[in-house]
Amino acid sequence: MNPGWVVLKFGGTSVASPRALRRAAVVVARAQRDARVAVVVSALAGATSALDVAASLAARGEHVAAAVVGRLRRRHRRLLHQVAPNEAQAASRALEPVLTSVREHLEHAALTRSLTPARRAQVLAAGERLSVQVFAALLRARGLAAAASDGTAWLVAHGEPLEAEPDTAATRERTARALLDAPVLPVITGFLAADATGATVLLGRGGSDLSATLLAAALDARRVEIFTDTSGVLTADPRLEPLARVHRTLTPAQASRLARLGARVLHPRTFEPLRSRGAQRPGSRAQTLTGAATSAAPKPREIPVWVRDTFHPERPGTRISSHASLHTGAPGEAAGREVLATVVSGPALVRVAAGSGLAARRLAALLCAHDVPAVLSRLDDSLMIPVSAVACARAAGIAELRFTPGPLGARLVAVSAPRHAPSPDTVGRALANAGVFPLAPPASALPGVTAAVVAEADVPAATRALHALVVGGAESRVDVVLAGARGRVGRALLARLSRDTRAREPRLRLVAAFDTRGHVTDSRGLEPAQVARLLEAASPRPLAVVLGELRADGAPLLFIDCTASEAVAARHASLLTRGIAVVTANKHGLAAPGARWRALQQAARYAPLRASTTVGAGMPVLSTVRALRRRGDALVSVRASLSGTLAWVLASAHAGVPLSRAVEQAHALGFTEPNPAADLSGADVARKLVIVLRAAGIAIEPGEIHVEPLVGPAVLRATDVATLVAQLVPGDEAFAQRIESACAAGKRWVYTASYDGTHARVGLTQVDEHDALALARPGENVVRLRTALHDRVPLVISGPGAGVAVTAAGVHGDVLSAARALIARSRRGPVSGPALAGGAWAGGARHHPAWA
Repeated sequence: MNPGWVVLKFGGTSVASPRALRRAAVVVARAQRDARVAVVVSALAGATSALDVAASLAARGEHVAAAVVGRLRRRHRRLLHQVAPNEAQAASRALEPVLTSVREHLEHAALTRSLTPARRAQVLAAGERLSVQVFAALLRARGLAAAASDGTAWLVAHGEPLEAEPDTAATRERTARALLDAPVLPVITGFLAADATGATVLLGRGGSDLSATLLAAALDARRVEIFTDTSGVLTADPRLEPLARVHRTLTPAQASRLARLGARVLHPRTFEPLRSRGAQRPGSRAQTLTGAATSAAPKPREIPVWVRDTFHPERPGTRISSHASLHTGAPGEAAGREVLATVVSGPALVRVAAGSGLAARRLAALLCAHDVPAVLSRLDDSLMIPVSAVACARAAGIAELRFTPGPLGARLVAVSAPRHAPSPDTVGRALANAGVFPLAPPASALPGVTAAVVAEADVPAATRALHALVVGGAESRVDVVLAGARGRVGRALLARLSRDTRAREPRLRLVAAFDTRGHVTDSRGLEPAQVARLLEAASPRPLAVVLGELRADGAPLLFIDCTASEAVAARHASLLTRGIAVVTANKHGLAAPGARWRALQQAARYAPLRASTTVGAGMPVLSTVRALRRRGDALVSVRASLSGTLAWVLASAHAGVPLSRAVEQAHALGFTEPNPAADLSGADVARKLVIVLRAAGIAIEPGEIHVEPLVGPAVLRATDVATLVAQLVPGDEAFAQRIESACAAGKRWVYTASYDGTHARVGLTQVDEHDALALARPGENVVRLRTALHDRVPLVISGPGAGVAVTAAGVHGDVLSAARALIARSRRGPVSGPALAGGAWAGGARHHPAWA
């Protein structure tokens, strides 16, 4: 075979959007400069799952063929017109035979209320058969001589139609014939092959990786490159642990083990064809598991496998080769020793009970011998194994075994560290420190693997805790600067930073703190509990000088704004463009006039910006609004009580407390802005409404909001609390009469923020006494959102919307989130733009808004 072949495989996320497809086409064009290229393509992300659901529904007699075929046709045609308009017509015609086959199989299943494995295989294969037409058309539109090619013409497998065994020797023979008629650049379906009769069989879900290595083994390729949406094989799932690092090298055995433990980057059987080149593969995994004789495979020339990022192909990725060293490319340090460790989570579990502990231990030993994880409970000698391993366990033929569901929602979380695996007791302590209590005690699941069984809801926290234990090191430190250190929220945040020593979080080092009255700095780190005392003796410095001196020269730098200063907020964009993350409770930046706000959003490309406490203190208002927007939902209207301060004041007034006294008490309790006039004017609520609407994708200027203050202009001119309260006293009686009049009519006064799709208003409103806004407790925010999907029944978010402790807790959460993202960016490399600032996260976060 031609030694110059390179096999490129693109996963579902790498072909699911115009941007991803164009990036993939660039990769192919570059690879073809010095090698013959064969491309293996997965179905568009989500397509195979949709076909699988449709097949199950049809087998129950439901007529879903027309709907699923219509959706597939529209999606693939839309992509064709977006990426290859000149080829779209011809390629669209090529889609039709595949769609017709799907419709016929689903209609037959609905009529007979059954679907044989062979027919289901034909249905599931359609995703790849459609995607290759799109990808080949794109390559032709870019001047490459590409043609879609069915995997059944190249690859051979035998056995079950949905989980066939690849046949390396037969594939080599068939590939030699396929090459005679192959185009210059074949674009081949992953996931499917043909058996000896020519019928379509599948290599199991996620089997496109296996297709690529099976083809590479037959072609005697130089290398295989698997493109996905991460920067390689990471030390943890980046959706759970943003500090996950890229493994530069792995051995095939290590990569396969990680896949079996639950890592979703590679199929667990990806490397089997490369190991069995030149030898006929044994009949089945069950035979192997039960000790059937196997053929010795000759040692072939090494074919390395690379895992790369489609969106950033210039990054080195992960090289998987038998020559990989445990000392090469180790991602971090633990206890001063170089390690190669990965935290893997996800597999659902099944409990295997036995009549005796000996039977369970025999099964555990047999499974472990074949790299199948098994956690033997020290409490009752039961065995926990992944659902995917049940068939292997049954094939073991051990009597006395009973398979029952594991604990509800149970998941396996494992640390794979070949050289320095932590002990079960160490893992247990790390989880306990993170507030995670395993459903079964941690135990050795495989040599070099320590695993725990945890509730599904605890998987993120468990992943972060174990990752910090075995991977996190000195690089996890973030330097922090605090503005507003002697304000109420600033002091409460300092108290939280002083007592927060949890190992699962990035290590935060406070290096500077300031307010209008003083400034203190120490590059070695300040003790948070001593900052207030140090500031008393410090002299003030100009804001421009303080912020101009901030540099992210050593550890990543994070700036926290706990002020209500418009001048400080105006500096956020310049900090971000210099690579300094910003966490703010200051509303002035996000509610600024359009030009400044847009500049802030552009700057947030270069470093993390977090501002969840600008609306609702600790409530998930902004995250909910943005989540609705990301899934395509459109905001129709907003009706909300957005000021915890005014909610508390009005609740007190309805209880008979004079307005002046209620304001005075609210300020004493820390519910108001430093000057309560900012609350009473309605300006603070207006800023919150601007921020909410902008988060929903609605372009609005602050001046477009009609604002009605709670009190008259004379009160609002007061510059100190005592004067303001004194100005309120003469109006106490009139305000109390308004309250009584409303109560007599079954109404209550609420200071509301509203948007009806056209107009935005902030002001005092009478609502029915049974309205959710009227029933809110003192200091509580209530937000009612009507969207295109939540129209008849609005989405309601409620909770404490004011208070120093709640706001400080929210800021602290934002600090931890920004610190993780900042470290993750610094490890992924820079993005284009001014100064340093950090690259896009190699998981799903690249598609998310910059601030949360």
